[in-house]
Amino acid sequence: MGQARSTPTITNAKLPAAATAQTSISFAYPGTVPAMSANGNIEWHRAGRGGRKPGVLHAYEANNLATELFNSTQIAVFGPLH
Repeated sequence: MGQARSTPTITNAKLPAAATAQTSISFAYPGTVPAMSANGNIEWHRAGRGGRKPGVLHAYEANNLATELFNSTQIAVFGPLH
């Protein structure tokens, strides 16, 4: 079963009990590992689709993971990642 990527808001060097934002889609096991852009505005995720199927690259607004800025299936030139 998949799970949406979520993130906490760190305040006074403490993590809250619950996440403050999450993606609108769920990522299948084993999930994703986030990578931040150099300026910290975009959070990137490469999501596998299981087996030999190619993955999809997603970009989210770092301050609001509900806002997907890009995914590689939106542009035919990119297509799925191999």
